[in-house]
Amino acid sequence: RILDSDISKRSTFPNTITWSKEKHSGEDIDTWTNITMANTLDLDGTKGKVNKLVTFNEQIFAFQDKGISNVLFNNRVQIPVSDGVPIEITNGYKVEGSRYISTELGCQNKYSIQVTPSGIYFLDSESGGIYLLGGKGLTNLSTNKGFDIWTKEVAYDSTFKTFYDKNNKDVYFITKDYCLGYSEKLEQFTSFYDYNGVDTMFNVDSNFFAIKYDSINSEQSSVWVQFKGEYNNIFGEIKPYSITYIENDEPLVDKVFNNIEYRADVFDSNNNYLANKSFDTITVWNEYQRGEEALVFSGYKPSNLKKKFRMWRVNIPRDSTKKLDRMRNPWLFIKLSKENPSNERMELHDMVVHYFQ
Repeated sequence: RILDSDISKRSTFPNTITWSKEKHSGEDIDTWTNITMANTLDLDGTKGKVNKLVTFNEQIFAFQDKGISNVLFNNRVQIPVSDGVPIEITNGYKVEGSRYISTELGCQNKYSIQVTPSGIYFLDSESGGIYLLGGKGLTNLSTNKGFDIWTKEVAYDSTFKTFYDKNNKDVYFITKDYCLGYSEKLEQFTSFYDYNGVDTMFNVDSNFFAIKYDSINSEQSSVWVQFKGEYNNIFGEIKPYSITYIENDEPLVDKVFNNIEYRADVFDSNNNYLANKSFDTITVWNEYQRGEEALVFSGYKPSNLKKKFRMWRVNIPRDSTKKLDRMRNPWLFIKLSKENPSNERMELHDMVVHYFQ
């Protein structure tokens, strides 16, 4: 039987890699633009299409839907000889094939891939994890650093992108609703930021820039310099800030939470110390209770926020539903926030939670 040519004819090769001729300096015609398809490398088609090629440590890595491979280009091998002196040989800038690093993990969103000096960050939507491919192999950052649930929530978000700030060695994982920061210096996720919806972020010399399109007029966009200008002014809008602390000391013991003490200093734009300013809201909750209070500081009148020397003291609010019930549980979320900030900078040094059994 003769097959229908319209059905049997292939015009796309999603798992094929090709490369141009070698480039030489001083050429009249750039050979990098001459794609002859004379040389090709077919990766395993069962792993899905090739979504992106990246280079790290002079090696080429190919990311497919369900696989990550190392393209073996210009491999060098040291061969020992009888006199003990190694000889290095090269294949003359040729592609020998590929070697799969993982046949379980892959990357479906090419915009989630970001190369840094530490390795290659990427999101695997199917496993719901953020991974780092580096000197230690493949590391699941989401599971190891405690962000597994959040990553699974955004795994299939088509707006997921990854950017890198080389000056501060920070990685930003951004969607339309979230921005999660990761510090390569601390090797930890550090905070959520109000950079959600940013289209791109990049370094120019010592500055870090962000481009954000106007949500009202889609034809306009603005370029912003990060870490400049007024404090708490994010893309022209004053944003609140907060810190959430999980108190789970002695996790098997039922506790009644009493109050907290913390040291936090507030400075204005001229670095002047503002002695009477601190957080303005406290929110606490567990799986069956929740309480929230506005914090009011008064040096002489009764108030729920007190200060002695540099130590601030706050009573933990009671349950908002059963107003006489104290917060009682083996653990408790405690959130201190500044809902109405001005052009100020806060430094939180430490916090102590008091409870009794």
